[in-house]
Amino acid sequence: GAVEPTTVKGVRMVEGVDVLDRSAIAGLIAAQRPDAVLNAVGVVKQITDAVNTSEIIAINSMLPNLLAEVCSVAGCRLIHF
Repeated sequence: GAVEPTTVKGVRMVEGVDVLDRSAIAGLIAAQRPDAVLNAVGVVKQITDAVNTSEIIAINSMLPNLLAEVCSVAGCRLIHF
């Protein structure tokens, strides 16, 4: 289903997005039309039972690149932590 943002002090925050779903991320950014995207998503590598290795690589390495590409197309800034 659709992911609805929560607004706190003028900042829209979105939770529950499948960060491994490229089309979900692109659709969300296209629909919300943000000025900037703040990315603080990451997996602590030392927590090996949290997810498998391919998911860690996808989230920690590939997601920032995907967000950069989607933000570039959407004309918004990406701030990655």
